[in-house]
Amino acid sequence: MTALATLLAVLMLGQTGPAQPASSVPQAVDQSTAVPDVQVNGERIDREAIEERAAAFVEEVADPPFGAQLARWNTPICVGVSNMRSPYGQLLIDRVGQHAADLGLEVGEAGCKPNVVIVATPDGRATASHLVEEAGLSFRPTDGGSNPSRAALRAFQTSDAPVRWWNVALPVGEQGETASRPRGGMGTGGGPPDAPVVVVHAGSRLTSSIRTDMTWVIIVIDFNRTGGLPLGSLADYVSMVALAQIDPDADLSGYDTILNAFSDPSQAHSLSDWDLGYLQSIYSGQANRANARQRRNEVVRTLVQNQIAPVPTGAQ
Repeated sequence: MTALATLLAVLMLGQTGPAQPASSVPQAVDQSTAVPDVQVNGERIDREAIEERAAAFVEEVADPPFGAQLARWNTPICVGVSNMRSPYGQLLIDRVGQHAADLGLEVGEAGCKPNVVIVATPDGRATASHLVEEAGLSFRPTDGGSNPSRAALRAFQTSDAPVRWWNVALPVGEQGETASRPRGGMGTGGGPPDAPVVVVHAGSRLTSSIRTDMTWVIIVIDFNRTGGLPLGSLADYVSMVALAQIDPDADLSGYDTILNAFSDPSQAHSLSDWDLGYLQSIYSGQANRANARQRRNEVVRTLVQNQIAPVPTGAQ
């Protein structure tokens, strides 16, 4: 456990019958035989209804810090697993890596420093609490733009959920520099940490010089509470929360999504069209929209399009 905490500090995780013989060709054709009209029925796409459902889905599932833009990975991801036997841990690593690659992300090679840390445990609450106590500021590293609330941190520690996660995303400038003041430490002259310096090349009503990058995520799996969920389904669930900022309290009962795997395991087996469409929406378009509302609206528009004409897995 201490090693895990140290790692977090460094991260700053119908049957067809036989053919019938052809009948003989008739010698005469009755030209008076009427051919009935043929009616073709097509399913009408109700775009307005899809837009409403997509907006509601994004509103429920997205969980950026207050006022912050929806984040995504803009750097290579590296998945590490702790406390799992090799074949099972490797399955999780491979599945998360494959979904990341399908989204166009670069995936680290063996031996890379993990920024997606998956911890298996028989007691999720105790493990989460210990990690927070040991890692301290790593869970809330800056003054703004990266941190879910203190209430969310308490929920991470005290939840009874089979899977819990904590995601840190940082606002960064065009050159990858952190655009938020770090917590703790000292700045010039022994005072508070210095304000960050961000390079700005141009201003726009549509884009910003700041984007929000996912930096690390830790995912704690309590195997005493997973209820025998198949490992493949669990791996897809973990992939979803590793690749996007997902609200652990989202009510998605009206949607086909892997995030319902524990509330309705008979229906949720793998990443659904809604899941894949949402992830593709997060990883397409511009990450540096001028404000959080523009970014969210863009994600909704792309999700609508993906529901009408789904993008094949791996296509960019």
